[in-house]
Amino acid sequence: ELFMEILPSEMILRSLNASRSAFATIRLPASFFSTFRVNGDVEKCKILLKSAVAIFKNAQVLDFFEIKFNCAASDLAFSLRCRNGMAKHYHIVYEQCEVLQAVYSKDRCPNRAHLTARPLLDCLSSFHSSVEEVTMHATRTALHWKSYSAAEEKEGFDMQTETSFNAQELDRFQVRGEPSVTFGIRELKAIAAFCDSIACGMSFHFEEPGSPMIFCAEHADDALFLDLVLATLQDPSA
Repeated sequence: ELFMEILPSEMILRSLNASRSAFATIRLPASFFSTFRVNGDVEKCKILLKSAVAIFKNAQVLDFFEIKFNCAASDLAFSLRCRNGMAKHYHIVYEQCEVLQAVYSKDRCPNRAHLTARPLLDCLSSFHSSVEEVTMHATRTALHWKSYSAAEEKEGFDMQTETSFNAQELDRFQVRGEPSVTFGIRELKAIAAFCDSIACGMSFHFEEPGSPMIFCAEHADDALFLDLVLATLQDPSA
């Protein structure tokens, strides 16, 4: 599901994956849109995420789009104009709801790094498509990434992928101790690809196993703000 909150100054999009291991928030300020107008009460609603994805499936050919809320009919109207002159119109019935929130604080995380999206995307692309989770181990001089599979540990498979970033390759790098966190990479790959497509840098904030891994992106002209919160595995020795 895609949760939408329309405020006088911005639109906020939120979503939680089916396994409840990844939560994403995208804030689009009024400056992101050529025209942004909110009349009446703040709207809070949800629609099926796959419906929204289907509408913008070929976003690269769009020249213009418009979103209108008809609160009386709970109707969300999308009007799209393609570069070839074709016009498309979609209507989705939405459901009013409370705001979906996740409790996390990146400011409390003692470990953080910042880099452009392309190196991170290249790093994630090194892992086979069957890899669902990776372990990131931080030292004072590098960030090491290694494929993780509980089945491999039990059955003794020898296929493993490892890659790393030296501290000099990162725009900013701060780490306390030598923490290791394990998390899913499917949603991270998607966010990294999106950030790369709009030339947006990414930062990540983490603490210890079991605490959320937080990835953040902020466009250079403050036109977009994104947070991706991933659950991490508990330390089995704890």
